[in-house]
Amino acid sequence: MKIRQLGNSLKNLSRKVRVYLHITKASGIARRYFVMNGFDGAMTIFGIALGSWIAGVQKPEVVLLAGSAHV
Repeated sequence: MKIRQLGNSLKNLSRKVRVYLHITKASGIARRYFVMNGFDGAMTIFGIALGSWIAGVQKPEVVLLAGSAHV
């Protein structure tokens, strides 16, 4: 039952965001920021993985925790 309520809440939120983006004509800007920030995040995770490999980190948990801390 709670999953259904969560789904309805997400649908309502999605609908509101679409309406606000349409009213403000900001969808192009929002898309651009989403892509730019996604690329920044990917480069950060790549840097963490590469640095861990160079440093010889033996525990993958360290890399996973560092990556999830970025999100």
